[in-house]
Amino acid sequence: MKVLHIGKFFYPYQGGIENFLRDLASTSRVEGLSVSILAHQERPFQPTRTDLVQEVEVTRVFTLGQALYTPLAPSFPCHLWKVVKSFNPDLLHLHMPNPSAFWVLFLRPKRPFLIHWHADVVCSEGDRSLAFFYRFYRSFESALLKRARLIVATSADYLEESKPLQPFRSKCRIVPLGLNPGRIHTPAVEELARLRGLCDGRPLVLSAGRFTHYKGFEVLIEAARLVPEACFIMVGDGALREEMMRKVKSLGLARRVFLVGHLSERELHTAMAACDVFCLPSVERSEAFGLVLLEAMAFGKPLVTMKVKGSGLNWVNQHGITGLAVEQADSRHLARAISALLSDAEFRRRMGREGRERMQRLFHIGTVTKSILSLYSSLHAPPSVGM
Repeated sequence: MKVLHIGKFFYPYQGGIENFLRDLASTSRVEGLSVSILAHQERPFQPTRTDLVQEVEVTRVFTLGQALYTPLAPSFPCHLWKVVKSFNPDLLHLHMPNPSAFWVLFLRPKRPFLIHWHADVVCSEGDRSLAFFYRFYRSFESALLKRARLIVATSADYLEESKPLQPFRSKCRIVPLGLNPGRIHTPAVEELARLRGLCDGRPLVLSAGRFTHYKGFEVLIEAARLVPEACFIMVGDGALREEMMRKVKSLGLARRVFLVGHLSERELHTAMAACDVFCLPSVERSEAFGLVLLEAMAFGKPLVTMKVKGSGLNWVNQHGITGLAVEQADSRHLARAISALLSDAEFRRRMGREGRERMQRLFHIGTVTKSILSLYSSLHAPPSVGM
């Protein structure tokens, strides 16, 4: 079977969807599928090119840049047609949200496709430009959902609260995101020692993500002020990083709260191996799943997350089992949860063990891929009435 994935970006771009697609593509290939990927160049004005990543052919399309988190790729429909013609896929696997995937609606002849619904387009309060844009986006989104043979939601919690998916519940299936533990870097003792040295003997709380409104880094910085015994390392880049650095300085936290910017995958895994607690303080449903939590679980680290209604976070991190989940956007509760874990080593170890076992049982990419391949097989059957 030949499967063409259509995504926004692809490895080495670091993002949850991109890491999952990388693992899914390579594992699908091991299972005997022929896989190709069509995505965008990460940086603007880079020419379209095709390369091999773990023996999977990846076409990255030229872009003019981004607007409202959307790559501007005027030649995307042309490259979609070319790849479909040359690769001749049996089905298409669309990773949403991604406006470039709408061009699938205009393919002739039509191809069966499934949609991987990674997240809704969430219009935050005050983000008027995104809300305005979504008025136009929504009609194409609905058309794509209507045409799709199947829709994959990544958790029951997210499906329950997703307004765009409600009219199409009958063809929604729940398959969680997954992780290939085989690509996890095991750091040397010297690497861990260097990172620990930064914290001057304090316990380490790690967080990672893009510095944007829904990631909740501001709340975590406020919480850090209330946990003076700990060192905090926050990994990632984004529009709000400079503002958050100013906040750290204004609160007098610069000696134990470090915003280290983008790290390579190897460096991030070293930090995960070194940390005592991993915290993902996201405050909105834009954080639909939190794939980085699976990486921390693979290292046996206890988790701290926010309670976000309708997000898969609440399912990935089982409160009291794999970590602690606290009230949304509340720095005091967040600080108490972090302190509770730091003060009890056995508590941390037990939650870390539970998390590692849960990751292997539910989120291993081998298990997840088998579920996806089962859905692929069902697409060869005639669609049910109403689909």
